[in-house]
Order: sequence, then structure tokens, then C-alpha cells
Amino acid sequence: MGTMGNGSWTFDILKMLVAAIFGGLATLWLPFVRRFFWGPELSLSFGNEIGGCVEKTPIELNMQDGSKQKTEGYYIRILVRNIKPNLGKDCRVFLVGIEKKDNSGEFIHTIYRDSIQLQWSCRSGQGFSSIDLPTEINQFVDVISTIKGVNHIVPKIEMVPFRYNDLFFEHGTFRYSIQVSGQEIEPRFIRIILDWNGQWDSFNVELDPTPFPPRTRIQEVLELVRNLPVFPRRTRHHR
Repeated sequence: MGTMGNGSWTFDILKMLVAAIFGGLATLWLPFVRRFFWGPELSLSFGNEIGGCVEKTPIELNMQDGSKQKTEGYYIRILVRNIKPNLGKDCRVFLVGIEKKDNSGEFIHTIYRDSIQLQWSCRSGQGFSSIDLPTEINQFVDVISTIKGVNHIVPKIEMVPFRYNDLFFEHGTFRYSIQVSGQEIEPRFIRIILDWNGQWDSFNVELDPTPFPPRTRIQEVLELVRNLPVFPRRTRHHR
């Protein structure tokens, strides 16, 4: 009888330990599971069919004598959307690479080696601050612009380092790599290709369809799991 009682007591202790361990693991992993399925997820896109990615706009230039000159130009932008229910916090966007096509048709690295922050569109002086992205709203990022009467590309960064000045005066075919990330959000990447001959209104720009960075098989599987219909995703058509 005593032996059976001790065995029952030991078994109860083991059950309590197992329950505590699984309870602790569940508490530990629950935030990761929730973030994996329902946490914010960024979607980047570019293309004429989207609308708003290549925008002709009036521009006001600040001249060296302090005066202002009105002209016009084009803004080249990418669209960023948070496609999951939770708020995407502290999102920022960076220009992480500039390549140029050589005579063989291959893209090679330029002297650009930094990751410089790009500006959010239409933020009234706050374009370089981090922003929160609610679900399914359209938020554009200014990447580069062209200006009538100006024969070089204008990158939409807060300051152009002196060593990169000549790079934006070059003509040719360039590939710009952009990364968007945020607090506890998996970074997303997109690349656009620009054919530039120095004429502000006769360039060609398009999305580079090549995955960047190249996706591994594990990433492809995780993407499939993440998109399982665990939580219904609302869809919105672009106008």
C-alpha cells in the first residue's frame, strides 16, 4: 500500500512537472506563433499597373541666391503595404545597393556600398522618421527623381555623400535595391531597373523580377505555411 501511494505521488509530481514545462514552452512560444501567423508583414511593389509609382509633379528648387524656381519632374516610388492585421511599427526604408549594367549586359557593383535611408512620400518634413503602418493602407517611398533642366538623377536621401556625387551624373542602366524593415518585422526587398540618358522625361524604369536576395527552399516553405488560411486575409483592389 505504501509503495503504491509513493508511486502515485511520484506520478502526480511528474504530471505537474510536465504540465509546467509545456505551459512554460507554450507561454514562451505563443508570441512567436502569433507573430508568425498574424504579425505585421510588409509587401513591396512597383509597376505602371499599380499607379503612383512614376509620378509627374511640380517641383520648387532652392537656388544658391536664396530664390525659388518652379519647374517639374518625375518621382519614382515603390509602394509599401502591411498585409497582416497587426500594426507594423517603426518602419524604415533603405537604399542598400546600386548596380550598373556593363558592356556584357551584366549588372556589376558601383562604388555605392552604404545603406542610406530613403524618405517616405508625402510626410511633410517627416519623411526620414520611422512610421507605423496599419493594415492594408498604401504608403509610397520616394526612391529617385528627375528634374527638368537637371541632367542627373536625384536620390531621395537626406544627404548625398560627396564620394557618390559623380555616380548620379552617370548615364546607363542602373539597378536600385531597396529594403524595408520594422520592429519585429521580417525585412522585405525590391529592385527596380532604370535606363537613364540624362533626359528628365525620356527614361524607362521597371521592376526587376529576379528574387532578391535569392530565396532558399526553407524560406519558400515558411512562406507557404505563413499564408495558410489560419486567419482570413482581407483583400483590396488597387484603383
